[in-house]
Amino acid sequence: QQQQQQHSSKREHDSSTDIVNHSDASDTVVMFFYGGAWSSGDKSTYTLVGRTLALAGRTAVIANYTLFPKGNIKDMVEDVFSAILWVADQFPRRHIIVSGHSAGAHLSVLTVLLAHRAVTLQSGRLQPRGHDFGADTVQRALAAVQRVVGLAGVYDISQHYAHETWRGVEYVSPMARTMLGHSHFLFSSASWVVRQLTNVSALPHFTLLHGTNDKTVPHAASELLASRLAECGAACSLHLLPGMGHTELVMTLMYGPDNVATRSVLARLLEDCAGD
Repeated sequence: QQQQQQHSSKREHDSSTDIVNHSDASDTVVMFFYGGAWSSGDKSTYTLVGRTLALAGRTAVIANYTLFPKGNIKDMVEDVFSAILWVADQFPRRHIIVSGHSAGAHLSVLTVLLAHRAVTLQSGRLQPRGHDFGADTVQRALAAVQRVVGLAGVYDISQHYAHETWRGVEYVSPMARTMLGHSHFLFSSASWVVRQLTNVSALPHFTLLHGTNDKTVPHAASELLASRLAECGAACSLHLLPGMGHTELVMTLMYGPDNVATRSVLARLLEDCAGD
């Protein structure tokens, strides 16, 4: 069963979500944000990820977000948070797992951390771009987020820019422009934002998965974020998957739960779901 819904956005782009297996039997909704170097991709390509989650008995939500050059990191954070808020409102009393692959993992982790940082400020407001999410709205969305799962994500923009430079693709890659240039690399790095938090006890559990054969985003990215989360006392589990590459990790989630490799990744993605 697949439905298409619209969640609010102030920009002219496809901000729709696909709901795969709207199951009343599951108390967990898994959101998935795809990767594509912040500049390409569409939810329709990842229908099989939703199907795998659906066959595992979860309600799956695959969401679009603004892509570069139509938008930048602030637009993307606004879109991801809007989608989380929409799911929290559509599925009250459900636990939400916010997950993503590559750029989608970056946006998932960064958005949740920025939202938690916002609630520790005096105003409690999240204002990534033009939209102003009030304190009550931010807290309502975050209260539903049980876990955040990053698959092969970029979590420190300066670290990844150094890797892009080593590969000789730093000018071809849209990353630096998406992040609004070098001066905004810190704001766009989950590894930095987590150190700005004053109440890590309110954070959801973070699960990071990364292949040891990932040449696009080396697993040092997940290791760095895991260490930063641990330093702050936040709950985090890191899973390094031997021999797995960058694209292979997300492709594994498309094979269905009967596949051995898929079951292994799926178990880590869905681990410790309350009430399941």
